[in-house]
Amino acid sequence: MTAGFPASDFEFVEEGTRVLCPAGKTSGQATKKTDKPNVTFFQFSGATCQSCPLLQQCHPDKKEGSRTGRRVSKNQYEAEYVRARAKAKTPHYESVRKEHPRVERKLNELVRHHRCRNARYWGEAKVTIQGYMTALAVNAKRITKLILLSRPAPVTATC
Repeated sequence: MTAGFPASDFEFVEEGTRVLCPAGKTSGQATKKTDKPNVTFFQFSGATCQSCPLLQQCHPDKKEGSRTGRRVSKNQYEAEYVRARAKAKTPHYESVRKEHPRVERKLNELVRHHRCRNARYWGEAKVTIQGYMTALAVNAKRITKLILLSRPAPVTATC
């Protein structure tokens, strides 16, 4: 990650073809890489950054005499990432994540030990019935285990 101002501090100008830095300087034209299709890169010239009063805050790693300045990358899905990060901090999401491993274990049991990976019969209705029947068997097995575990252990008399 680049030190200095985050990419969110750089605002789009000229219909998204350039960005404006916090000091009010404009970047060069936007470029894309074929291996990163969702990211747009903006390069500032070295002279632009060298004369900037916010150079140490924006680009503290800039070397003296470098011909290139700060490079900013903007992801087109950044807004979705921000929303997902905010959602992950909610108490409701945390409670769901705590319950998630138990659900995954049960799905694992259905798939690996009760042949739910592949349907035995054709047709949506028959596949649904197979799923319900398998879930019923797994739940019956779980209830039986819980009942047996809740009983007190039998006392054996010793002489």
